[in-house]
Order: sequence, then structure tokens, then C-alpha cells
Amino acid sequence: MTAALHLIAGLALFGAVQAASQRPAPTPGRDGHKQQADAEHTATTPQQERGGSQDTPLFVKVVPTPPSQEQLTREANERQEKASSDGKLVTWTAVLAWATLVLMFFTGINLLMLRGQKDELREQRGLMQKQADHLEEQAVQLRASVAQMRDTAERQLRAYVCRAGNPNVRESHPVIGQTVFEFFVPIKNMGATPASRMLARGKSVVSATSMPPDALDLPPDFGISQVALGPGQLVKVSCASEALTDSQVSDVKVPPPLRAWTLFLIGEITYQDAFGRAQHLRFCEGIEWRGDTTVGYMAPGPNEAS
Repeated sequence: MTAALHLIAGLALFGAVQAASQRPAPTPGRDGHKQQADAEHTATTPQQERGGSQDTPLFVKVVPTPPSQEQLTREANERQEKASSDGKLVTWTAVLAWATLVLMFFTGINLLMLRGQKDELREQRGLMQKQADHLEEQAVQLRASVAQMRDTAERQLRAYVCRAGNPNVRESHPVIGQTVFEFFVPIKNMGATPASRMLARGKSVVSATSMPPDALDLPPDFGISQVALGPGQLVKVSCASEALTDSQVSDVKVPPPLRAWTLFLIGEITYQDAFGRAQHLRFCEGIEWRGDTTVGYMAPGPNEAS
């Protein structure tokens, strides 16, 4: 619509310019005839003055030559053409003025429409921003839900390596009067996925307290073994004691009310579950004898830690 209005205004302006350019140039008319008469008068005046005197002055009356019919027709045509050109100029000027007014009117309408579109676009942008914020909030909730589901799956499916059952014991006598106890502590994977890079070590310590002071101080050269443990599989960790004298052996085998010394089994297990997380387990338990049967029991101490 705006392009059409510009085209109309351009055509109107072009017509006005054409009308102005068609105005005829002035041609010699009465003024030319008058100039010709003046020239003839000037040319004849000296001759007439030469023929007169102070006493008998000579007066010459110059009668203008009446215009011919052809000249009168030409002048009438020129006046008619000039009037026609002026009329066309006025007409095209009016057309140009009306075209300008129409162009201004539709320009104002376009401005109002553009302002309305601007407001509509601003409203749409606000709605899109709200939708984007809502989608971002949903994405955050979805990520949190996925993380929670993953954590739950890891807890339900990962490997759980822990103590299982009573240890077996083997006595050896490196020299006369000394005894070395070696306990084989069972370790089992109670989870649903394998435990890899498992490292288990332990030792046996005699202590007069309920918890040996060095329960968490394990030298790296005590009973080290490295295996991969699948679901439901079991291994035994060796926990050997130092050489004990016969009196120490008697003391640790005394029933609980009379026992002054206790033989403790302490150990440490590290492994990696199927989700790539490192797991850590420490145990500490005391040993008591009931007749010839060795019974292990859990003493207060560290449990499994991630």
C-alpha cells in the first residue's frame, strides 16, 4: 500500500513539472510592434528636424500600424495556451496536494499498525520468556529426578562387600613356647554387581582394653590380597597375630569374666563398585574361646564408609 501511494505522488509531481515546462515563452507582440515604431520614429526624426526651423516648426505625427489579423490570432492562441498551461499546473498541484494528504493519512495508519505490532511482539516475547523459564525449571526438576533415580539405582545395584560368618583359625608354633594365631575372616559381596580392584588386609592384636589403640593403624605388609569379587562370592582375609607366649595364650582363652586379655581382629577393605565409586570398609572384632570352639563377635568399631 505504501509503495502504491509513493507511486501516485511521484506521478502527480511528474505531471506538475511537465505542465510547468509546457508554458510557452513570450513572443514578440505589441511590445515588439511598439519597439519597431520607436525605431522608425528615431530613424525619421533627424530628417524631419532638418526640414523645419525655429519660425516654422515641423511636427510629424506617427500613427502606429494596426496589427494584422494573423498577429492578433497568434496572440490569442498564446494567451489561450498560457491559460491552459496555468490551469493544468493548478490541477496537477491540487492532485499532488491530495496525494500528499492521502500518503500522510496512510503513513499515519501504518505507524499505528507498527506500534500495535510492536506491543504485540513485546507481549509475545514476554510469553516466550515465561515459557523458557518454565522449561528451564522443568529441566532442573528433571535433572534432579534423574540424579535421584541414578542414586537410588546405584544404592540398589552397587556392590556391598562386608563381613560374613565366623572366622576360621589356625595355630602354628614357630618355636617352642610360642604360638601364632592366623584367622581367616570371610568377606562376601552382598550386592548385585561386581566389586573390582578389591584390596583386603588385616592382623590380629592382643589388647587389655575393649578396643585396641592401633585398630586403624594397619601396616601395608599385613595380609594384602587383591581380587575381583562378583555378586555372592566370598573370600577370606588372613589376620595373623604376633608370636604369643604360653601365658598370653592362656590369658586370651580364659572365659570372659576372668579374661584379662582379648585377641582382636582388625582389617580394612577397599574396592570399586560398578559405577566407578570407591568404597571403604573397616572392621574390628574380638575373639573368645568356648571350649575348643572359636567364636567371633563384633566389638564397637568402625563400619563401612564410602
